[in-house]
Amino acid sequence: MRRDRDRVKDDVMRRAVAAKFAAHADIRVILLGTGDEEIVEDTDTGHYWGRGRSGAGRNMLGRILIRTRTRLHSDARIAARSTTC
Repeated sequence: MRRDRDRVKDDVMRRAVAAKFAAHADIRVILLGTGDEEIVEDTDTGHYWGRGRSGAGRNMLGRILIRTRTRLHSDARIAARSTTC
């Protein structure tokens, strides 16, 4: 395991999630279809990536998905404006 794992894990997950949604239009449509809803990784065991058993987990995967969705919406708006100019 990397010694700097705790320092880099969020960035690694952000890059992996962004690459996944960039590469797969079918799941990108699903993510964008969630609108402005909160996204929660519903797991009893993952207190960092999900809500955890108590429901008070950090939900970092949900947060990363929301950030990815926001960027995808922004990219779509920019692309739409550039095609109309």
